[in-house]
Amino acid sequence: MADWVTKYGPSTETRTDVQEVRLIEVGALLELLETRLREPAFTLGPSGAEEPGVQDFFAESGTLSTADVQERLSR
Repeated sequence: MADWVTKYGPSTETRTDVQEVRLIEVGALLELLETRLREPAFTLGPSGAEEPGVQDFFAESGTLSTADVQERLSR
């Protein structure tokens, strides 16, 4: 181990507490991107006063479908 540290430096491993895993259908991702381009009020952060933000779609585990995105955006 000491040789490795001398050669490469200290380990930069980072540990995080991942609590949510989200699988995204391609159609859902396209729907989010199109909404962001068409509606400036649709932010990349958490929800605002009027509309959800992109972060809101990643706040839970599971599969994000196109229908889920359309439903939450009321389309």
